[in-house]
Amino acid sequence: MRRKMIVCLKFPEFLLSRVLKLGAEVILVRDAYDVLNEPLSDEVRTRLRAVYEVDRLDSIEEMSGVFVDLELKYPRAISSVLSGAEYGMFSAAYLRSALGLDPREPDLAITVRDKRWMKKAFSDAGIPCAPIISNYQPGDSVPKEMFPIVAKPAAGTGSFNTAILQTADDLDAFVSTEQLHPALASHQWAIEQKLEGDEYHVDMIWQGGEIVFTSVGRYMVPRLVALDKPSRNGSIILSPETHAELYRSFGELMTKFGVAKGLTSGVTHAEFFVDANGQPYISEVATRFAGGLSQRRLMQHSESTLSMRGLK
Repeated sequence: MRRKMIVCLKFPEFLLSRVLKLGAEVILVRDAYDVLNEPLSDEVRTRLRAVYEVDRLDSIEEMSGVFVDLELKYPRAISSVLSGAEYGMFSAAYLRSALGLDPREPDLAITVRDKRWMKKAFSDAGIPCAPIISNYQPGDSVPKEMFPIVAKPAAGTGSFNTAILQTADDLDAFVSTEQLHPALASHQWAIEQKLEGDEYHVDMIWQGGEIVFTSVGRYMVPRLVALDKPSRNGSIILSPETHAELYRSFGELMTKFGVAKGLTSGVTHAEFFVDANGQPYISEVATRFAGGLSQRRLMQHSESTLSMRGLK
């Protein structure tokens, strides 16, 4: 029986090595940034079935070319398409849809990349979150009670091009002059109310439609001020025993999201705020690994059990 073939986008070498350990044949798609900034050793390259290099992952023309070549050379052999970073989510969804692998696409990818559709998904599932304004243009009306607000690209990633703003004048100046990160294409802005309280990252592994592992970390300070001088970038992983109520409440809310979006296997990285009254609010969620050391910790824990999206 032929081994399953997996297409990986935005996968650094250490993640690729772990996928290869699962015994699958792996095909890698790299964009221009990866070629320049993510070295690929000869040892790992020789273990890959194929490597495609494209200029931009968000080019439908280029990704269609990858799809056609995959189907012509390996008809019906691809079992999974995985993205290791947010930049690859749309492209992975396009390939999954074109290959007929996942009926949830492209809705799931839009949900975890576009902050506005994400907030709608949270609201529809009954998960508390901040109110949001779609496609803000300078001069648009913003309720006074929403300030201070957070302005961010609608399909942004991390904290790139994201700012806390106190007034309408500050908001208009920001969206009129801010230069988007080169990896971002859409110029639509999402404006949401700033959440207060401690901020947490919640990283989970899903199998069979259930959460089988959870790691909760509390940021030293909220992410949007973490890099202010002096830098306080980092988090503290919390004990499930000592912080059982936090684990329970985050688990319940993420289960609602999983049911609403049909999550069955894979990983999620979510961020929550908890206010002074103990009320949790979800901020964002992604179907990718956490960053930094949390990513390696999650991979180490899950190496023998992880079923990444579509990889059984």
